[in-house]
Amino acid sequence: MKNWSAFAFSVVALASLGACKKDKGGDKAPAGNAAAAGVPEKDGADGLKDLFTASHAACTGKDLAKGKAITMSLLPSKDNLKKIFKDDVPASKLDEIAASFKDVPPDDEKVACIFYPGQGRTEIKVHASSVEDLVAYKQGTPAFEEFPGGAKKLAESVLKPGQTFYEVEVTEPGQDMGTKFHMFFWDGSAWKMLGPAWRAFN
Repeated sequence: MKNWSAFAFSVVALASLGACKKDKGGDKAPAGNAAAAGVPEKDGADGLKDLFTASHAACTGKDLAKGKAITMSLLPSKDNLKKIFKDDVPASKLDEIAASFKDVPPDDEKVACIFYPGQGRTEIKVHASSVEDLVAYKQGTPAFEEFPGGAKKLAESVLKPGQTFYEVEVTEPGQDMGTKFHMFFWDGSAWKMLGPAWRAFN
C-alpha cells in the first residue's frame, strides 16, 4: 500500500500518499484543510466534483500550496475511519490503514497534482453507491459498473451500512475509461478518501 508510482499513475490511488506526523494520541487528522485554502466543501457528488475541479485548477495554475492543502485534507485519520468501519473491526486494523498514509513525498508538485493525471484527462466523473448496493453488486448498477470488487468485499464485511461511497474517474472528454480514485466518503464535515483499503483485509 506504499507504492507512490501506483498511486500516481493507476487506479489504486491514495493508499501511499501519507499523513503528517501524528500527535501523541495518534488520532489527529492529517494536515491540510481545503476550506482554509479557499475551497468550501459540501456533501454529495457535485461537492466532490467541485473539490476535484479545484484540485485540477490548483495543479495547472501552479498554486502548489493550495493543491497540496486539498490533497492533504483528503487523508483520513483513525477517527475518520472509526466513523465508517463497523465497531468490531480491530483497532489494530484501523491503525494499519491509517499508517498506510504515513510518508508524504517531498515533492510538493507531486502531492498537489496527484488527482490530475494529465494525458488530456480533464473530464471529472463521480460515481456513487450505498454500502447496501455494493453488497448486492447487481449488474447495471453504479456499484457493479464503477466500483472494484474490493469495495464489495469491504461492504460485505467491515463497512457500516447506511453510508455512501464515491469513485472519481478522470477521463479524456467523451471517453469512458480513465484514471480512477477509490472510495471517497463524507465524514460529516469534510471529504476523505479510503483508497484500496481492502488490501488490509486480504
